[in-house]
Amino acid sequence: MATYQKKIAIAEAEILQLQNRTKEYRQKLKAQERNERTRRICQRGGYIEKVLKDTIALTDENFREFIDKTLTTKFSTNVLEEIKAKQENQTVVKTRVLIRLAAIIPPGTRQANRHRLSHLPSGTAEIQYHEAKPK
Repeated sequence: MATYQKKIAIAEAEILQLQNRTKEYRQKLKAQERNERTRRICQRGGYIEKVLKDTIALTDENFREFIDKTLTTKFSTNVLEEIKAKQENQTVVKTRVLIRLAAIIPPGTRQANRHRLSHLPSGTAEIQYHEAKPK
């Protein structure tokens, strides 16, 4: 009877450790996502200031007004949709190339390393292709 109680205690301790580890990983993931978002915002904001130098002198309220009046137009929305469609098509084409290369170049060879295919297990490229297809 005592051995089962020990096993239960050990299992509960392991469960607690795994829960704590999961919590830690989630916190790290959130921090990584925040850092990526901050970097993206800074890069894009910096580019806007580089291209439109007059926006630097604007107050936050005036800058928001400028963005609302210029980027929320139907023309801007259409341009954005065209760019997104073009990006999705490029993703499909790149993935198709990866599939073809993965199929003809054996893993572990110099060509596979040069094309960065050595890390792809068999079948991975096909999964990426199906995920990348535009809807």
